[in-house]
Amino acid sequence: TEDVDFSPKFNVILTTKNPAAKLTPDLCSRVTLVNFTVTPESLQSQSMSIVLRSEKPELEKQRANLLKLQGEQNVKLRELEEQMLREISA
Repeated sequence: TEDVDFSPKFNVILTTKNPAAKLTPDLCSRVTLVNFTVTPESLQSQSMSIVLRSEKPELEKQRANLLKLQGEQNVKLRELEEQMLREISA
């Protein structure tokens, strides 16, 4: 690793739509988490995560992996759409 000088006023804001995102304890101790996603769907998803985590942890892991994969595929889809539009317009 390499140390980098930075201003104490420097801030980074990261967002995700993944309700199952997990942060390490080390990261949680250095950041402020704000959850703005309060919709019926997000509440249902969060409740399902809590229940599955306590009753069927393996199923919750599969669910979290599927949500991660879905997010990655959405990003790839957007990249492919943008590439296709660039090629069409060239």
